[in-house]
Amino acid sequence: MRHLLATAAVASLAAATLAFAPPAAAKVAIDMSSVRLSAPYAKSPTSVTVVVKITQTSYANISLNVSLEGFRALKAFAYGKGACPRSVAQIDGPLTVRECGWEQEDGSAVLRLALGGTTASGKVKVTIASGALVAPSRAGEYSVSLSSWAFDSVKTRVSIASGPVK
Repeated sequence: MRHLLATAAVASLAAATLAFAPPAAAKVAIDMSSVRLSAPYAKSPTSVTVVVKITQTSYANISLNVSLEGFRALKAFAYGKGACPRSVAQIDGPLTVRECGWEQEDGSAVLRLALGGTTASGKVKVTIASGALVAPSRAGEYSVSLSSWAFDSVKTRVSIASGPVK
């Protein structure tokens, strides 16, 4: 009887694990094709536009985090339901913003998104407004990275100059 109960417990645990596991055939691919700063100068308010190509056909929602090393987030707010305020960020593309957050975290400005829907090959443009972002205080190269629970992180670098040429 004990053996039968132990076997039943293992079988029910295995069934529960399979029911909540992500699909084995799930595929999410990302390509960060461009990152553009409106004012790439130290201590300057700047906007940033990140263009990514997302292939996502397996999940109802995926996360997308845009992290800007050394940048300062202004107008920060906690992650929550709904689209991002236009004064902070605008997202264009085939996926719907379900949740948004804008925070300063470990020396980086971080935009956190939950995107709903699927796309076989969708271009998503994320623009963070200049009133919400200040460039790093020193000239140099800084990383811009995209991360998610659904794909491996992708990283590129942007250059910040000491000041505009006069």
